[in-house]
Amino acid sequence: MRGSADVSAAPITYPALAAVIAVAAIGTSLLLATGSSGRTAARRVGTGAPIEKAPTGAISIGRAPTLEVYRYWSGQYATPVFFRRAGSQSPPEALANGIWASETPSVGHSAALAVYGGGSGRNVYSGSTIYGVGNETISVRMRTPRSWSAGQGSVLLAVHNDAYVEVQSGSQTSIIEVNTRSGRVVHTYSAPGIPFTPGPGYKGLYLGTFSGGWIESLVLDAGQLYAFQFNAYFASVDDLSNGTRHLLRGYGSLGGGALDANGSLYVMAWRETPHPTAFDLLRINPNTLAIVSTTHTGVRAKTVDNFQMQALPGGGLLSFVAQQITNQQDNPMSAYLWRLSTSGLERRDLPANIGLYMHAFANGVYFFGGPGRNVVARLSFASMSLTRDVPALATPSGTYLFALT
Repeated sequence: MRGSADVSAAPITYPALAAVIAVAAIGTSLLLATGSSGRTAARRVGTGAPIEKAPTGAISIGRAPTLEVYRYWSGQYATPVFFRRAGSQSPPEALANGIWASETPSVGHSAALAVYGGGSGRNVYSGSTIYGVGNETISVRMRTPRSWSAGQGSVLLAVHNDAYVEVQSGSQTSIIEVNTRSGRVVHTYSAPGIPFTPGPGYKGLYLGTFSGGWIESLVLDAGQLYAFQFNAYFASVDDLSNGTRHLLRGYGSLGGGALDANGSLYVMAWRETPHPTAFDLLRINPNTLAIVSTTHTGVRAKTVDNFQMQALPGGGLLSFVAQQITNQQDNPMSAYLWRLSTSGLERRDLPANIGLYMHAFANGVYFFGGPGRNVVARLSFASMSLTRDVPALATPSGTYLFALT
């Protein structure tokens, strides 16, 4: 999940990469009984043969939410961030001041999580603050130096005690792996941008020797660090551990990025220029970085506000997108949830404005944040029923929930 300013008050959008490139904003038989909602069978292209790579660990998810992180909204002014035990009516604890705060995804085979925040302005720390999260507690682990980043969106991944921080130095991008207990830099990975190299028949804007990209997500697998990157015209999957890259030809935007229990990489891909296309789910071989199969969703991209993926124990994958026709606060936000299983890819069309984020636990998938404000919705794994308002999880009136752990 990408961090962004004021994530709870207004939808986040995939940021512009450069002035010359305007990137448009970008459980088990789980899914998905639909009732009146749409259920479609997706078309699959390619082979379904397993990847010849042994899984490196078990993917785990929590039984149910234990902590809620939320904030009040007061325009552009810094406001405290609070957390409390899920379902508890006890007084909340203040987390930090800042104009934004967010959650790093529980990526890889670890349920470990870190929350990070940052901001700018008088008396507000402008780096990123990394927090360790327990079952009922949140504690400060470390603050990244100001020289590493201006703050927003710099922490891309947190696993166990290590955080992976995106650092910009001029036109160069690096990923720094840092131990959050000692503050020691463990490793630095080079993350070069994608060169603009028009293919045959290209008739769009010529960008010269431009090279750049937006890192959508990082995925860690047995010591190998993968990056999904795009720049509106081109997209790639990179193995940052050995410096190899594979261009995902035909795509210019990416969403999500995850490793399933069987050792396959997945990402959602589409084009925004010159005309938006539908989302395609790509299955990628982590050894060769080549696309193994493409599953067409039939859902056309609009202004993407948030895209998430979460692998499920025992196999399977959830993908979630929240998007609008145009990025304006008064426009309704549509949302879709896909579940990939051995029977294929199934889609659930969710009610408008159900939320900006999703998080799966053993008892269901939760939707919250953005237009959902302080209300939490849940899709039950057992009954496949959707509860629009889970009373025990509603945060105080006037707040915006942006993390469930």
